[in-house]
Amino acid sequence: MKRYLALFPALLYAATIAFISHIPGLQPPAGVSWADKLIHALLYAGFGLALALALTAQLREGSFRMIALWTLLLGGLYAAADEVHQLFVPHRVADITDWLADVLGLCLSLPMSRFFNQRWRQWLQKP
Repeated sequence: MKRYLALFPALLYAATIAFISHIPGLQPPAGVSWADKLIHALLYAGFGLALALALTAQLREGSFRMIALWTLLLGGLYAAADEVHQLFVPHRVADITDWLADVLGLCLSLPMSRFFNQRWRQWLQKP
């Protein structure tokens, strides 16, 4: 049961990202040119952590290297799909630099994921 509950944070995070991406004309705070990229990186760092922990629960025997690879692959594909989705939202644009900031956030999530990985596996194995 814990294995399936572990999916919930990642799915909730993905739904939140999709909801935010669907807001027409959403703009970063005025006056800070890099704020948009920082927001992307932080948002996807959290998503990467939730995704890695969900994958840890699903791939019980998988090494952290495999979990990290799947986190980057699935998270990067989700980020790309999110950018394509924005092409169809009024007053939004798809931007490769936004995707790169998303992937950077996913990469930043990996050290946190590694830190929590063993503790998470132990919690999952408890009855």
